[in-house]
Amino acid sequence: MKRKFIGFIIGCLVLLLFLEISIRVSATLFSFYQEKQNSSHLENKDHKKIISIVITGESTSAVAANEQNTLLVQDSAYPVFLEKYLNQKNLPYHFEVTNKSIMGGETNIIYSELKKYLKMHRPNIIVNMMGMNDQFEDHEKNRPTIAFKRYLHLAMDRSSLYNYLNLLYDQLVKKYSGRDDTQTVSEFQDLSNSFLENNRRPVYLDIAFASSFKNLKLEDSKLREIVHQEYLAFYFIRTGQYQKALSLLTSVKKLHGFGTFLLVSYFLELNQLSNAEAVLKEYLKEHPQNPYALKELMMLYLNTNNLKAAQSLWSRSKSYPQRNELVLLNFQSQLEKQSHHYRKGIFLLENSCGIKKETRFDRSEEASMRELVQVLADEDIYRECTFFLSELYFLNKEYALAEKNLHYFVNTANFYFSGVNLLRKIYEINGENDKAKALFKQITTQNHVVGDYFALADYYKSHHHFNEMNNVYDIFKAKFSKTSKNFYQISHLANITGAKLIIMQYPTFSLEPLKKLTGKLDRVIYIDNEKIFDNAPREKYFFEPRYPYNFSHYTLLGAQVLAHHLADEIEKGLREGSL
Repeated sequence: MKRKFIGFIIGCLVLLLFLEISIRVSATLFSFYQEKQNSSHLENKDHKKIISIVITGESTSAVAANEQNTLLVQDSAYPVFLEKYLNQKNLPYHFEVTNKSIMGGETNIIYSELKKYLKMHRPNIIVNMMGMNDQFEDHEKNRPTIAFKRYLHLAMDRSSLYNYLNLLYDQLVKKYSGRDDTQTVSEFQDLSNSFLENNRRPVYLDIAFASSFKNLKLEDSKLREIVHQEYLAFYFIRTGQYQKALSLLTSVKKLHGFGTFLLVSYFLELNQLSNAEAVLKEYLKEHPQNPYALKELMMLYLNTNNLKAAQSLWSRSKSYPQRNELVLLNFQSQLEKQSHHYRKGIFLLENSCGIKKETRFDRSEEASMRELVQVLADEDIYRECTFFLSELYFLNKEYALAEKNLHYFVNTANFYFSGVNLLRKIYEINGENDKAKALFKQITTQNHVVGDYFALADYYKSHHHFNEMNNVYDIFKAKFSKTSKNFYQISHLANITGAKLIIMQYPTFSLEPLKKLTGKLDRVIYIDNEKIFDNAPREKYFFEPRYPYNFSHYTLLGAQVLAHHLADEIEKGLREGSL
């Protein structure tokens, strides 16, 4: 009996192994067939074969700075230039680039949206630059049952048999049973918890700002419903479904009077500055004394170098009895900063925020939705004030006060990267490298974000601390298995659909940690961007570079340099036959 049982187990294992090998071979053949199908019949009017490229990633692929280097907009993103540069090359192809990047996207959301897109379209090339936003969940460590499940799921995800059966279910069963997941999110309940948690601030601020001067006596349930609608509208903005976002926000604004500030964000992202200005002006006609709206319009004028209009609006606003003077004090400090009157700006703010004033914001679970959104708005205004004050100290070369203020700010504002960037500059000026290293480690170990580990690894590399650098690489395997899984799933998805996958590392970062994070992937082309910004000061390439990252978003020039490098690599791959 025992021998029969052992024989049965061995037989099952042999069968699974045979199926695994067979399916791997079949999947490879199917991938080559799909690849041929993708490029066999499409030609443009010049009888050139069309090569379709889809870009995936987060905000670093979705937007870049405008020409004035004041706003992040879509039409400056590197994919826009990639299509232009590729079609300027002497190649027998016509290139069409589609940008499916998601603002603030984590790898699981990027994978989910790409999966839906590939069901309806068959691109020849997928370009992927992602991972920066992924976080490690601390509650999972030291829990062997959770760890076991995680590794079991990872092993299943890497199994060709499992993926084939999953694909079969996905393509056939779901399709014909009416459960096809190509449908985009249409209800608040469909949104992921990670999206809701990571995008709470803009939604709550919109509600708080708009309701401050409306004196609405909404029931908590009604306000909660409005919050849900705004979350959904913001999701549409993040995923590039702009018509849906505009329709929903317009409806919410018409029915309830909310949505003004999300509409402004919507128009700014599309670089429609006149529309953003019109929305704020329309709102101010009805609520002329709302300090949030006044500040937003004045900042818009500042960011578009319309200083005269900003000062005119500021002069008019001084006669209004404001309910939140700190909002407008923040703006006035920026006017003084623009005029290089740093001491005047400090005088405005130092008695209103910073380490001299204690703040306690009630976040009790019993608080109503209206109280909660107002608390978050107050926190945001106070943090903004504290950062502006710290920046003015720095610009006025009062480094000791700036450092003292920033330590308080960083510890109470969840490591707001703009504040930490100023600390880095102070340490550089004072030659305090040990403090910079300690700050690096503090942020990395407390935040547990992939981008922090990329930056920490590069810091160790640049200072020749190779043992510590290798330790960071080892941490990737332990902490970010979910990110690794999402890279693998995108690779598998590309193979199934016959697309060639390009995985890029972010500019200035080394390629080694990315390879450690992704593991061994089949038929993937890696592109190294570490040195592409080395021929000029990095300030030319980065829009508000923020520590600890070597970059945040690109300037117009930075986006063009990245696009040029990628275009050259794609051309090389096509000529050599690897693409």
